[in-house]
Amino acid sequence: MSHLGDHFRACRVEKGLTTVQLARMAGYENLTRGSNRIHRFEGGGKVAPDLLSRLAGVLGVGAHEVRRLVAEDYRDWLAWADEPRRPYLVVRHIACVYERLELPDDALASEAAEAFAGRLARETRRMVCLVMSRRLSVHFDADGTVSGRQEATPDVPCEPYALIGGKRVQFDFDGGEILRPIDEAGG
Repeated sequence: MSHLGDHFRACRVEKGLTTVQLARMAGYENLTRGSNRIHRFEGGGKVAPDLLSRLAGVLGVGAHEVRRLVAEDYRDWLAWADEPRRPYLVVRHIACVYERLELPDDALASEAAEAFAGRLARETRRMVCLVMSRRLSVHFDADGTVSGRQEATPDVPCEPYALIGGKRVQFDFDGGEILRPIDEAGG
């Protein structure tokens, strides 16, 4: 859900426009591509600044309204990102192949989790990411040293993933789906 995408969809529908018609009015030559981008924006709120500007102009949505809706979406994301969740590990087997592992119960506290992740990286000689929350992760090199800390944004999750077919995924080695989506609004 996105307040920004929902508002633009409501404006388009109110004017009786299809996404193809709106794409044409926004200056797209390839109407299918433009329509698909508009559809994705309306469904998830992610949009390139140039497209947002063109759509706002065509639909008559002012800059103040856009800023208000973006701020509302960001507040919703912060509330979601701050919900407590159990920390876990993401192990890099080879480029773009990551496996999610649960931390043992005795390694859930921050210091114990970092010590466990560093030890696992050293013992397996693999890069490891300790995902402490939806907002913070700690990355370890294959020698077990901390290589960095990452804070998520609404557009970029804080855990490693492969990009396949335009979707962020991790491989699932536990017999479930082969590819586990890294869904920034629910993962």
